[in-house]
Amino acid sequence: MDLVDIHSHALFDVDDGPENQPQMQAVVDAAYADGVRTLCLTPHYNPSFFGDRIEQSQISFELLKEYGAENYPDLKLILGNELRYSIDAPAWLAQGKCRTLGDTDHVLVDFFENDPEKTIVKGLQRLVAAGFRPILAHAERYRKLPIKAVAAISRSGIWIQIDVQSLFGDYGRKAKRRARALLRRRLVDVAASDAHDVHNRPPTLSKGYRYVERKYGSKYADAIFRKNPKGLLSYSQEGKETDYE
Repeated sequence: MDLVDIHSHALFDVDDGPENQPQMQAVVDAAYADGVRTLCLTPHYNPSFFGDRIEQSQISFELLKEYGAENYPDLKLILGNELRYSIDAPAWLAQGKCRTLGDTDHVLVDFFENDPEKTIVKGLQRLVAAGFRPILAHAERYRKLPIKAVAAISRSGIWIQIDVQSLFGDYGRKAKRRARALLRRRLVDVAASDAHDVHNRPPTLSKGYRYVERKYGSKYADAIFRKNPKGLLSYSQEGKETDYE
């Protein structure tokens, strides 16, 4: 299906994803079988919570590239991070301690699920002021971020990402309702797997694609599963598609 997944935790021994190389390879096997042809590896980054695993993530990524080249020559692998926001985040990015997505200026950023709206909005604004282009990870899971606030964030040019599993209730009823509400309002720019393993948090995008295609049409499905993520990963800095009707 030539799907693009910008958010996954497939690298081993770096965060709460796979513990070893075979588990890492199993996640990639599953993603490829599901139709993914561009996969971003985005281990968590915040030394206070996850430690500084920048070197190990590079080692795991190189091993994964070898595996991909041998087994899936048409699979594009891209290294980045999922930044857990902190006041130090702009400095981490400027110093290269936290990676952007594929050396673009886009950075995948998340917050604590109970963070207030003000914390999230100000954090995103600080990243923009520092010269980066944030992608708000799993926007549907922030309990204190109203839909209208997500709409304002989107209007400011920040990209909105949701997890496919949220659409089917895997993160609870509230996240499911919010994810579907964001889709109805055409506020979702990118849908991703946020995969951590092949059982509890698998790399399943095709189910979400079919859901969006059935409910909202193929143009919107193609935009958030293919065109938009390809655009943000390109060096041409293409914008997100907004004409979904």
